[in-house]
Amino acid sequence: MAKTKDQWITYLRNLIVAVNPNLDVSVGPIYDAFIIPAATVLADLDYTETRLDSILDLNNYAQMTDAEFNAIIGNWLMSLLPGT
Repeated sequence: MAKTKDQWITYLRNLIVAVNPNLDVSVGPIYDAFIIPAATVLADLDYTETRLDSILDLNNYAQMTDAEFNAIIGNWLMSLLPGT
């Protein structure tokens, strides 16, 4: 399950404190300059990874957009032909 931005913030804060409990991870330089941007990027990546994991199995084609399906079958040098 993908973590939300807030879950990533909590995770990163706890990780930093576990490494060095003397660092202040409340709102301030570390929190603003490192944790929030990293949590934003990680939440986006986590969502994308979870989405890709669910659609990369052709058995889950109903979850894919047409563009995603065409991209996947394109990996095997195949493409859909127009209906006749």
